[in-house]
This record gives sequence, C-alpha cells and structure tokens, in this order.
Amino acid sequence: MTRSIALTFIGALAVFAAALHVPDATADKGLDREFVAQCLIVARDVDPDLADRLVTIREEQGEREFAAALGTARHLVHLTRIREEDPQLYDVKVRSLKAGASVNKLVLQIADARRTGSDEIDIDALESQLDELATKQVALEIAARGMYVNKLQEHLDTLKGQLDQEMSNFNQTVERRRQQLRKRVDLLVGDQSLES
Repeated sequence: MTRSIALTFIGALAVFAAALHVPDATADKGLDREFVAQCLIVARDVDPDLADRLVTIREEQGEREFAAALGTARHLVHLTRIREEDPQLYDVKVRSLKAGASVNKLVLQIADARRTGSDEIDIDALESQLDELATKQVALEIAARGMYVNKLQEHLDTLKGQLDQEMSNFNQTVERRRQQLRKRVDLLVGDQSLES
C-alpha cells in the first residue's frame, strides 16, 4: 500500500471513529503493554502496513509519538474494544475497513489511469471493480450498523424491563426509600446529640 493510500485510509478511519464518538483513550489511559498489544493486533487485522508503521514509530520515536499515532488512528482503540466484546461485529467492521482501503486504492488507480491516458478497456475494468467493491463496502457498513442497533435494542429492552419492575413494585420501592431517609435522619440526629 503506498503512503498516500495509507494516509487516505488512516484519515477515513479517523473520520469513521469520530462519527462513532470514540474518545481518545491515549489521553487518559496509560499505554500498558496489553493495550498496545491489542491495538497492534487490530492494526494487523485491518492493515498489516499500518501495524508495521506503528511498530516502527514506537521503536524509533518512542512512546509519546506512538501515543500520538494511536490518537490519530483512534479507530484502533474502538476496534480493540469491539474485538473483545463482539467478535462478529469486529469481523464485519474489519472487512468494511479493508473494502474501504481497496476502494481508495482503486480510485487512485483510476485517476492515475485517466491522467496517463490508459486504454479505456483497462479503465472500464477498474471502474467495474470499483463498483463491486463500493457495493460490498456499503453492504458491510449497513450490516455493522444493523448489528450495533440490535445491541442497543437489547440494552434498551433490559433497561425497560428494569423500569417495568420498579413501576410494578412502586409501593415497595417508595417504602424502602422512606426507610432509608428515616435512617439518614436518625443518623444525623444521633450525630448532633453526640456533639452536644
């Protein structure tokens, strides 16, 4: 993967991560060995060249520059979490990112072919590949969002169940709260009488 394609890929991933509101975990989380190892595993899954560049940065420029590089590639932090929590979603997201990298590479190839006056048949073949990859990428993005929505729905269902439980036990919940408040008052009164 050329440098310009890699930078485009990293930029696209940063936009993707920003759209997901992924915080920069390197700002408040120390770069412990496990965290670094997980990020490098994810980077290798997405783009082996990216992983190699991160390793080189870490070895040659130190932890501070490595942390800055991870801040730029925040998607790795997000994908590291997904890899642990939801392997199926992780697989779909990685395939989507790889498809995106291939799309970017083909766009550059088509632009280069047009600039250099390549044969129209070659350009048509590249554009056909681009159409197929774009379709694949969109399908994977939609699948990932669908999986994410299902996860959110499960969480909402759990919260709704808890709320329904609290509502059905409203009188008991109110009585427990009254008892807690009375105990607090008693403790405060007891504390004041000790001070007197």
